[in-house]
Amino acid sequence: MSQASEQLKVCILGEEGVGKRTILGCFKGDELSDEILSVEKMVKDFSSKDSALCEVLLWRWPFNNGPRDMESYFSNAKGIILVFDISRGNTFDTISRWAELAESQTFEDVPMVLIANKSDLTPEVDRDAILEVALALDAPCFMTNAMTGENVRESIETVLEIICEQGRV
Repeated sequence: MSQASEQLKVCILGEEGVGKRTILGCFKGDELSDEILSVEKMVKDFSSKDSALCEVLLWRWPFNNGPRDMESYFSNAKGIILVFDISRGNTFDTISRWAELAESQTFEDVPMVLIANKSDLTPEVDRDAILEVALALDAPCFMTNAMTGENVRESIETVLEIICEQGRV
């Protein structure tokens, strides 16, 4: 790994089964494997548009039990990625709750990105509703398919660029 100047911690939140682990594996560039499917966090270098090299630390919400210490999970988080499964409306219905949790734990206005994952499946969520929530959260929104990689890198790099542009590094 290169010598990164800063570390950017980004927390990935969403209901069980929305594709958070697959998104991590896709961004890392690894084939899906048991190792990737069990990952809770990963580290990868990122070069911003202004050529600053940062080490990205992506933390997946450990859904089974939740973090034992929520404060440490969100500690030093510079950004939030909210993920829902577009084919399961109930996962979209909880996005606001996840956003509120993140806002209450980060103690500052951290940038967020909204990911509507599994874009290859029949949607149960209306695109206008998605855009309305994204607007309310002031969060860019991406339709992704983590199995194929469609828009995964772009969505994560967007939150990283926002972090860099806002001088949070």
